[in-house]
Amino acid sequence: MITFGYPVFGVVAIPDVPAIIIILAGGGGVLRAGHDIRRVFKNVEASSALGNAVAFPMMFLSGSFWSVEIMPPILQSLAKIMPLTYFFNALRSAIIYKEPLNALYNLAILPVLAVVFITIGTILIRWEED
Repeated sequence: MITFGYPVFGVVAIPDVPAIIIILAGGGGVLRAGHDIRRVFKNVEASSALGNAVAFPMMFLSGSFWSVEIMPPILQSLAKIMPLTYFFNALRSAIIYKEPLNALYNLAILPVLAVVFITIGTILIRWEED
């Protein structure tokens, strides 16, 4: 996106070392979530459907397309429990605002949310032998 954005739109937000670390950490979290979904559902179609059912609303509500602050209060509350919100906040802080401490704060929230969601998932899923 940056390769395309620089010549076409004049984007000068070039990722530095903190931004690359955030991108790798966020990508690892997404891969982990996909792996967990795949373990729950044995066929590809069900895994793909659930992944899309989670990913698309999360993209729209997490501030990737527009600011969370312009959303109605109920959607803002929902955005605050979505990991992708903190991932995008961390990227904005690192790349656009050049505030690495704020980026670290947002990045530190991601493992906390991961533990919460893994715990909820473990409680809700019935484990049965195939």
